[in-house]
Amino acid sequence: MAQKRKIKINKLLTKVIILITFVIIFKAYLSQKQFLENATVQVLGSVNQKVPLGALASLELWFSDLFHFNQIRRENLQLKAENINLVQEINYLSSLKEENELLKGALKIKEEKKWHLIPAKVILMDPTGLSGNFWINKGLDDNLKEGMNVITNNEVLVGRIIKCYNQSCEVESIFAPGIKISVENLRSKVLAITERDFQGNFYLKLVPPNADIDVNDILVTSSENSFYLKGLLVAKVKEKMLSSKIPEKEYILEPFLNRLKLQDVLVITDFSIL
Repeated sequence: MAQKRKIKINKLLTKVIILITFVIIFKAYLSQKQFLENATVQVLGSVNQKVPLGALASLELWFSDLFHFNQIRRENLQLKAENINLVQEINYLSSLKEENELLKGALKIKEEKKWHLIPAKVILMDPTGLSGNFWINKGLDDNLKEGMNVITNNEVLVGRIIKCYNQSCEVESIFAPGIKISVENLRSKVLAITERDFQGNFYLKLVPPNADIDVNDILVTSSENSFYLKGLLVAKVKEKMLSSKIPEKEYILEPFLNRLKLQDVLVITDFSIL
């Protein structure tokens, strides 16, 4: 047992001596860094004629990396920090561009429709995706009320406010399951009802017999709506299923609203129905 303990102590002492030696050499290197660099350059220069050019260049690079390791590491960290700052700046400029586009669209709509509009940002979507609802960053403090219509800067219907708090509002979007919207075909003036089923598909219902409805026809909100202003873009006819045995599902629609890209909206404040 004594012999084994002695061997362990000797190994430990050896490791300590090696560690101390390494620390002393490293400190000596730091204190004589410039001198070592100059000496290395002189040595490499003296053997320039005896060593092949490729090998000499590789050796010089190796010594350069050794002597400038800390500097290279600092420069690498600095470049990473600069990249992060550039990404943040790009995101900020992209956000400003989106805000400018939103305001430009709002001004155009205000001039044409004479509506009073308040821009807002989507701050939270229903994480389950089941209700089709989301929240915006404007509320009672901004004079928003339940029933106000919410649109995009292209006059696409987003939905309507169903609940307001001091600094936020909950919006029921057109993607709410079972929601019904009275629409008018811009081309043929045919009236019908759009409805979204629980699988997420939009259909036309209550379509008059022999109605003039074709693929790519544009549907807008009609004056028959109780909750929405007239003339807001809703959807276009994507497919006409002539062989369907269910009259209510003869026309499949494609909504203009892309909820996955919904970030900025406009609230029409001079239209409110509870």
